[in-house]
Amino acid sequence: MLGKGVRVLWERKHISDSVSVEVILKRINQLVLLGINPLIILGAFWFVKLDSMKLALLPMLGVLTLVLGGILAISISKFQKLDRGIRAAKDQALYNLYRDRLKAIVVDTDGIGWGFHDQLDGMFFEIAQEFGEDVD
Repeated sequence: MLGKGVRVLWERKHISDSVSVEVILKRINQLVLLGINPLIILGAFWFVKLDSMKLALLPMLGVLTLVLGGILAISISKFQKLDRGIRAAKDQALYNLYRDRLKAIVVDTDGIGWGFHDQLDGMFFEIAQEFGEDVD
């Protein structure tokens, strides 16, 4: 409900664009998973009379499961973001390696006809724009 409330406030322009809604929602999610959920579980078992030691450990195992799951989820998401960054850098390096050769092919195909050169030129232009290069 809190996340929905933040989204409604953002849509009505009560939250400025300087703060990303995705960042706010991500922080709320982390707070709930790593902070509020374990407290609720501990509170629920606090008032229950537990006669067996095994039953007394049950809430602690639940909290441990939630905390470890949250920590692992955050760690895996960081790793995946790093992996995407490495792939993007690798693609950029490949583009830089073959850029001049690709451009020469586009120039050499001028006049072939049937729209071949135009298609090739358009594809090269899109690739160059993707890597932040101005093509003339």
